[in-house]
Amino acid sequence: MAHFGKKALWYPAVTLVAVIGLPASVYAQGACCQADGSCQFVLSADCDAAGGEYIGDGSACMGDANGDARDDACPCVDPPVTGCGDCNGDGIPDIATVDDPTPCPVIEVCDDCNVNFLPDGCDIARNPELDADGDGVPDACITAVAPGSWTHPGLWNLASGFPDNLAGEPNRAVTIPSGIFVTLDKTVEIDGLRLLPGAVLQVTDPVDGSLFIRPDSAGGVRVNGEIHVQTDHEINVLGGTFMVAGSGRYAADAASLSPVSVRLTARRIILRETLCGMTDQLSLTSNMTAATTRDFVLDGSEAVICPPPGPGSDKAAQGGKTPPILKIVPAQNMSLAQMKSAGAARAELTALEVGSNFQMLRMANVCVGCEARDNAPIANVLLHGDFDNRSQYPSLFDWSLGKLTLSGNAPPHLFEVAGLDLGPSAEGFDTSTPAGADGNRHSNFSMGTIEVQNGAEVRFVSAQLNTSSTGPEALYVGNLVLRPNSTVVLADSNVYYCELLDSGATILETGTGRLLQAPCPNVIPAISPWGVAVMAVLLAVAGIVVRSRRATA
Repeated sequence: MAHFGKKALWYPAVTLVAVIGLPASVYAQGACCQADGSCQFVLSADCDAAGGEYIGDGSACMGDANGDARDDACPCVDPPVTGCGDCNGDGIPDIATVDDPTPCPVIEVCDDCNVNFLPDGCDIARNPELDADGDGVPDACITAVAPGSWTHPGLWNLASGFPDNLAGEPNRAVTIPSGIFVTLDKTVEIDGLRLLPGAVLQVTDPVDGSLFIRPDSAGGVRVNGEIHVQTDHEINVLGGTFMVAGSGRYAADAASLSPVSVRLTARRIILRETLCGMTDQLSLTSNMTAATTRDFVLDGSEAVICPPPGPGSDKAAQGGKTPPILKIVPAQNMSLAQMKSAGAARAELTALEVGSNFQMLRMANVCVGCEARDNAPIANVLLHGDFDNRSQYPSLFDWSLGKLTLSGNAPPHLFEVAGLDLGPSAEGFDTSTPAGADGNRHSNFSMGTIEVQNGAEVRFVSAQLNTSSTGPEALYVGNLVLRPNSTVVLADSNVYYCELLDSGATILETGTGRLLQAPCPNVIPAISPWGVAVMAVLLAVAGIVVRSRRATA
């Protein structure tokens, strides 16, 4: 399962600094809540000194899935209106007609037509002027009543026109119901958008058709239907959350004949459980990209592992939920000759940029570069916060051909190592050793390439158990790239690598943590003699000592 393509790295001698007597144990740390609702994973003494509320040793910051501007680990200060429950226990006020059709009753006051992730009844209770006609629904909410193009006036329950804040229909939040197929044929701005199961929005117009959610509306986009994208467009939800759940799907349009390069931007992106039988949920293929200013969350807390299809099986009838699915597979966008002329064996495409934390809760189906061709660009995720891995199913995790770049914008950043520590062995990258509830052959949460950028500080920790291990877990990475002036802390957890490029990092080992070399699961082919010469010249100019090694399993 785990293999690392055709990109080899070259590394200098490494100096490890053993740190004695530092209070490095992550088990004395926990979630610290501030008065403004923010949360940091710090030592309890540091939390007290900053005037925060310490939740407890080993507790973790959760992100803000319910959109109330407070980390979900921190106590709620403004509970929802009585009757607007949380039937599925996901921490998000229920949208009863979409999120929990059974066993919860349909409670109109709990609907969320403006997609601000608060029930409509809560919005109206706080500001009765939102519902001037007294029907229990914010007046800004409108619904598509027929299929067709967005600008067609007969598509909407409006006397005339179409929803667009910029075209005389201000403060509109749009619902596309089941069975309605809408083509976005004009760039529009609205306050929120939700697609109910069976609804389709096509962002495919060859000239126009980008979607903007008004930043100061607190509205977002909830996809329980499908969004198909094509050509050079944009979906911008900078003020709110872009959530895909249930039968929802965001992917390239199947009819596209050219590379798709739509950019999705949101304050936060959340993928929740999807239905058994779904193959992708948020699919960044070709040249598609996505970015968040805050967290990217894969929330599989309510998911189950759906049974395999077979005689007499009916997964749909079982109503099961499978983990959220993230797929990042760039297509080839330059020839091999072009890539060589650029001085690299493979190009790189940052398909996902996360402004804060990358979170995986309990179960998450992750494919980063796992289906790429040999000469396709490397799928890269650029992360500016913590890598918060709480998944317990490494057979669902395939990052073996992908890359993770850690910027360390506000150091130190935490990286939760999650694999069984099998020592310096190839089995650590791809193993049949049982990992807790995951009895299948699996990746052990290994990764293809990790780069720590210039000046970044990253702390590799084992703050929780993701597997059946009884001690600190480990990380196995094919290519580890440490840029100048970066700092890497191994806090009671081992990091194993196949290939290392150290351009002048400070490496600190605390407690039992070590940085160790391991044999690769498969031979990592050396780059061509032409590539070796170019690489040697470039690194020599940069003042980096070069040694080459070809790893063997």
